[in-house]
Amino acid sequence: MGTSSHVAEVFVYQPGGTVAVRSVTLGTVREGRAMVVSGLVAGEQVVTAGAAFLQDGQPVTLFHSDTRLTGDAQ
Repeated sequence: MGTSSHVAEVFVYQPGGTVAVRSVTLGTVREGRAMVVSGLVAGEQVVTAGAAFLQDGQPVTLFHSDTRLTGDAQ
């Protein structure tokens, strides 16, 4: 998502399995990382990869780092 004058738009995961666009206010930006100072609630999950391919309200599946891909050789 985009940023402008310390305001950014991010995608937040919704309990129903979709994402929603949210405006956030950024504080310090250092080494490619930004501190969000307002616009999020503790515990909300923010999309960190693939946001450029999402749309507001789009259904998504959460990726868990312990997920393993398997293939059936048929």
